[in-house]
Amino acid sequence: MINLLKPMTLMLFLMFVSCNSTKNPKTENDAATEKAKKMIADGFKKGIIIAFDKKSNCPYIIKLQKSNQTAFLDPVDLPAKFKEDKMAIWFKFTPSRRIKRCQKANPVLLNDEIHLRN
Repeated sequence: MINLLKPMTLMLFLMFVSCNSTKNPKTENDAATEKAKKMIADGFKKGIIIAFDKKSNCPYIIKLQKSNQTAFLDPVDLPAKFKEDKMAIWFKFTPSRRIKRCQKANPVLLNDEIHLRN
């Protein structure tokens, strides 16, 4: 009986020591969520740049991601470093009074700050 008690005690001890379920380490997902909350609080919008063929009147549009609807914006002054298909960005914009170049996107002027989104 004593020979059986020692291994069982050892197993219980190892199981108890190996469980760390009470710790909640910060993950990358938590950091991304915090960054998203900060960007939204600062007035930034979430968007994805979509590239069209060179012959199109608007070669790049931004798909504005809202919770329940999607809008398309035509950035009049998109910097060259952001001219990449499917690039996720944080940005601020001002509606432009310019005539529409493409049917489904409204022209906008981008403010100076554009940030890549992870």
